[in-house]
Formats: sequence, structure tokens, C-alpha cells
Amino acid sequence: MRSLFILFFVFTNLQAQSAEAWFNRASRATNTAYQIECYSQAITQNADYLAAYEARANAYYGQADYLKAIPDLENVIRLDAENIAAYKILGFSHQFSNDHALSAKYWAEVVKRLPNDADALFSLASAHQFSGNYAAAIENFTALLTLKPNDADIYYNRGLSHLYAQKYAESFTDFDKLLQIQPDHPYVHNGRSASLLAVGKYEEALPDLNAAIALQPDDMELYKSRANAYYSLDRFKEALVDFERFAAETDDPQLIAKMGIAHYELTQYAEAKSRFEKAVALQPNFKFVWYLLGESHFELKEYEAAIVAYDKNIALLPEHADSYLGRGEAEVILQRFDAAFLSLNKALEFDASLVQGYYLYGLMALKKGENDLAYSALHDCTEISEYAACYNALGYAEMLKGKFKEAVISYDKALTLGGKDFKPQFEYRADAVSKQ
Repeated sequence: MRSLFILFFVFTNLQAQSAEAWFNRASRATNTAYQIECYSQAITQNADYLAAYEARANAYYGQADYLKAIPDLENVIRLDAENIAAYKILGFSHQFSNDHALSAKYWAEVVKRLPNDADALFSLASAHQFSGNYAAAIENFTALLTLKPNDADIYYNRGLSHLYAQKYAESFTDFDKLLQIQPDHPYVHNGRSASLLAVGKYEEALPDLNAAIALQPDDMELYKSRANAYYSLDRFKEALVDFERFAAETDDPQLIAKMGIAHYELTQYAEAKSRFEKAVALQPNFKFVWYLLGESHFELKEYEAAIVAYDKNIALLPEHADSYLGRGEAEVILQRFDAAFLSLNKALEFDASLVQGYYLYGLMALKKGENDLAYSALHDCTEISEYAACYNALGYAEMLKGKFKEAVISYDKALTLGGKDFKPQFEYRADAVSKQ
């Protein structure tokens, strides 16, 4: 029995010596790959060899092979739960592997052991920020300010966390403080403008956007932000100047549609049409933009193409009254009165406040000889709007019904509303006067 015990002791001692020999061989080597192989052999011989895990983890980390470093670092902590260096490297390894929630877990272990370590607390706050845990990030950045009260980077990052958490007033306060501490901070104006834009303060955001662009003239995102601010302020010319900086490269249908709307509002209908065509080519089911494309065709007197675009929008938005109205107007111009009548009827079915719909519907009813229907539609038109053309057409409908006195009143109202340049479509007032 004694000889067996001696053999077992010798065997296990040889194992330990073998693991240490591999470790020493690695320590003398200069080739990292060979070092890693030696550390691996040492760990094979001794699964609890703390120094070998530490050394191999450092070698992997030095090669930016973080996914291989992580298991070794976890073994270091298994063997030495108070190894702060391992927690820190685990925090960085998960950060560089874009697993920020796990990074935060290990930085929290560091902070628990070193509560006044500002760098560790900053890393913990940043990990929370990147993982989307903005409340925790704000809490950590706030705690960090007790250690470093006027640190620009802390205010900047807390401002970002407030911004991402949609706490825009707090965000602006942080960026405003940053401006006082470090007026030349490269991103202070970015933060202030983003906080203002988020709450719709477009005019107030412009000075910060201009300052940010002056500091970062190649940042296209800033031009996009300023373009959107101008757009929201109906300053379409200025918006287009910024939009054009990235128009050729962008494939964002939303931005392209905005460019189209800016052109349309500036009565640049050909350019608007081109933008809308590109937007729907990129996103064929782009609701409402098909309608805008139809409107552009209409303004360019391309009525058949307008109807095609209106129909595309109706297929996507079956109750979109303006598409039916536009379709009806195009059919009127093309003298397809039955089709126009149906489209206008649909428009009014879905939106009973369309003045132009009642007016055109009344005219189509007059053309079809449906005088009662025409009278009803035109009367409804005058009930919801002081529209000269409606009163003019209503006067004619009233004459057809023998209501000559009412017709004179309607014609006079049309002339009053229309002014000296108004050209009545139905010039029958004198006849109405003679018959009342």
C-alpha cells in the first residue's frame, strides 16, 4: 500500500511540475502564438492554474481576441474572486465585443470594490448608456460629478443619456453647463441643437446647428438636421440648399420625399415630381407620396399620369379623400364627366368638408341635368366656405329651380367675395333680376 501511495504522490507532483514547466517555457518565449500554446498546455495539466489563465487572457486581449480572453478571465475570477484587474479587463472585453450589458456587470463589480475610482465609474456609466439603460447611466454620471464636479466629458455624456431617455429639458441643461465649462467642446452645439430639435424648437436650434457645422463642416448628419429644421419652419429654399448636399448619395425615401415637398411648396413641380418618383421607386408602398406625385403631375398638366398616381395612393389609402378629389378634378379637365362625378362623390363621402369637392360635384350635377343634386351640393359648399365660385354656381342652380330672388343674392355674394378680378362662370344675374 505504501508503494502505491508513493507512486501517486510522485505522479501528481510530476503533473504540477509539468504545468509549471510549460508556464516557464511560455514566459521565456517571444512568439505570442507559441506563448498561448504553452499556457494552454499548462492549463491542460492543471485546470486551476491561476497564473496561466491570467497570462493567456492577457495574450488574447493583447491580440484583440476578446471572445477567447473572456473565458480565461472568468476562470481567474473563479479562482480569485477579488481580482480587480480581471473584472476590469472583462469589462473592456465585453465592451469591445459590443456586449455592453455584460460589460456593465463587470464594471459594477469594480465599482463595488473601488467606489471612488472615477475611471471605473465612468466605464460603468458608459456601459449602461451603450446598453440603453439610460436611468442607470444618468445615476452613475451624477455620482461621478461628486468626484469630478466640473468635468466636461461627464456633462456631455449625461446630456446624451438624458437626450436618449427623452428628458430633453435635463439634456439641454447638461449641454448648457458644458458650454459654460468648455465653450470649445467639439460636440456641445450638437447636443444643444438635438435637445432643442427634439421638442420642436427649430428656430432656437439653428444657431447651435450653424456653430456645430462650422466646427464639423464634413458631418452630413448636421446638414440633415439643419435641413429638417428649415423644412419644419417652411423655409424651403434654405432647406433645399442643405438637402442638396447629400441628395445624390441618399437612398432614404423619407428624406427624398421631404425634398419633393420643398420643391412643390416652391412651385418647382418638375423637380418635385422627380423626387417623388425616386421616393416611390425606393418604397413602392409609400402612402401619401403617391398622392403628392399625382399633385405634381396635375400642376404640370399631366392629367393621365396624375390619375395613375392618385389611383396608386387610393390602393394604399382607400379612404383618402384628397386623392379622389384630385382624380375628379383631372377627369373634369379631361371632360370625362361621369368618371369625375363618381370620384367627387367618393371624395365627399370620406371628407364632408372639401369645398372644392362640393363645387365640382355641383358643376358635374348641373352638366348631368341633376339640378336638385347640384343645388344641394352647391348650397352645402356655401355653408362651409365663403367661396365666390360656389355662390356663382349656386345662383345658376337657383335660377334653374325658379328661385330668382335667391339667385340674385347668390350672384351678388359671388361678386362681393370675388372682387373686381372675379370672372363668373355663369353670367345670368341680369336674367335673374328680370325674373324675380
